[in-house]
Amino acid sequence: MVSRRYLPVPFFLAVAAACASSGGQRTYVAPTSETVVSRYEELQFSLGQAMYVENRSSVPITVYSVSLRGCENVKQLCEVRPLNVDIGPHRQAEIVRVEPANPDKAYTFSATFAWRADSAQTAALGALATAGDSRAQQRLHAVQRAQARRRHQVGSQDIDLTRDEIESLADQAGSIRIVPDSVVLHVGATMLTDTLRVLLMSTANEPLGRIWAVQWALRRDGVLRFLPPDSVIADQPGRTQIEIRLTDDVLPNKAELHRVNTVTVIVEK
Repeated sequence: MVSRRYLPVPFFLAVAAACASSGGQRTYVAPTSETVVSRYEELQFSLGQAMYVENRSSVPITVYSVSLRGCENVKQLCEVRPLNVDIGPHRQAEIVRVEPANPDKAYTFSATFAWRADSAQTAALGALATAGDSRAQQRLHAVQRAQARRRHQVGSQDIDLTRDEIESLADQAGSIRIVPDSVVLHVGATMLTDTLRVLLMSTANEPLGRIWAVQWALRRDGVLRFLPPDSVIADQPGRTQIEIRLTDDVLPNKAELHRVNTVTVIVEK
């Protein structure tokens, strides 16, 4: 039997901070794509593989979804699945098992997972920074800078949902979120339209993946202008909004998903 495995690419990365314990300063290891990783083990009593996520950081994380893609001869459904698996620092947990539908034939698949760091760590860091702890202030500033960078990253952190996957998530879909929700440009600057990520959110307000079937509209105030094929250009200083909504053929029976979302754009000289 020959099977191919693909290393998962984590998305929705988060950085938090650990605080000093009463017994002294602990070594802080940030949760990143290098410290939150996956591995596979062959099942002991049947053909197949178990996917584990290892948290090598010093911050608790939660894995909240896993996606199977490119499945051939796989017993499990090839779809995005919501999860709620807590993994403590320097621990691991089994996320999903994949088995061949026909054990006499080869099977293939790829998998990605989504996770977030424990926000309580950042909150505790903020409290120490407010109290005047200089080390905590430095770490908090680093966390805030990393979060700002992530809000402007495109693509690599998201599962791009296919039409079939979107349909399979209809019962879980709760809202649409645009990331980032505001942008600052200078006159003459251009911005790719895919800088703004349209995420399908679950009813629990967790990202399920990225949607590309969207419609754009610019206000006719002269601040922004569409620059074919896939950019906008800042023409003059001012404050405007870009309106984004799903195309009518995406989950047409869920009216709450088809409300217009706006992104504020500030253009400076």
